[in-house]
Amino acid sequence: MVNFKRKELELTLLSKGVRKEYLDLAAMKVANQVEVARDANGLSLKVRDEVGDFDQLTTGLKTNYPALFESSSASGSGASPSNGNGGTADKSNLTPSQKLEGIFSSGK
Repeated sequence: MVNFKRKELELTLLSKGVRKEYLDLAAMKVANQVEVARDANGLSLKVRDEVGDFDQLTTGLKTNYPALFESSSASGSGASPSNGNGGTADKSNLTPSQKLEGIFSSGK
């Protein structure tokens, strides 16, 4: 059931706009607020009653950790991405601790 919970939580967070490179961190932040429920249709993931629903859960996560989410605005110059020195680093291999450190040190 642990694997079911983890996979369903990851799929839900991705569908709510969590960036793939921060999926582990986001899942760790909310894992204790969801539980596996069993009914006539089988297993499903359910947000604990005191939390509300998945929209409320992700709104809280987005409020506290906005960098975990894909940008909802389409701002920018419209220029094509650069392959030179001005590009961004690949963050897909960072550990959750490194990702968290990057989030809180952004903008300094």
